[in-house]
Amino acid sequence: MDALFDAIRRELEIGDLVSLSASQWEEIVSSYRKFATRCSESTLRDACIRRLERYKDLFKQLFKLRVYKALDREGVSEDSIDSPLLRLILKLVEDYVSTLDEVIADERGKVYAIIKRRIQVGKVVLEPGELVLMDLMEAIALSSFGYVELLRLPSETSKGYSWMRAERVHTE
Repeated sequence: MDALFDAIRRELEIGDLVSLSASQWEEIVSSYRKFATRCSESTLRDACIRRLERYKDLFKQLFKLRVYKALDREGVSEDSIDSPLLRLILKLVEDYVSTLDEVIADERGKVYAIIKRRIQVGKVVLEPGELVLMDLMEAIALSSFGYVELLRLPSETSKGYSWMRAERVHTE
């Protein structure tokens, strides 16, 4: 279980998000599984199970710390084994926050989305380029996986719309 403790220690010591290699990940998982196997054969099963639960809780805390660091820095390194998952979480947060002022929604909270990849929702097949109205959470989830793009209106707080903050032309 030293692998997990080492990963937690490194994550706490270093301010930036630490890269977690596939071999480090395998070592963490392997040591957990080895201990779980020994627990199943142990006469002190209850104590073993409590220790396994603590190990899982520590792993959860490590993941939460990594998510927090990714959110705080708004970025993820490419070489970490959990980079795709952390990027997905960042995309979910970005899309959810953009619903405040950029995403076009109707009075029921449904949002407009442009289909990017062919998808079947219920019995309806949606093709790329179609404009649809869908539930906010559904649209955010599909956007995170690249199936839809939320229809957005630029606002002064939008990233990529610096032209809106440019000096205004005064007409008199």
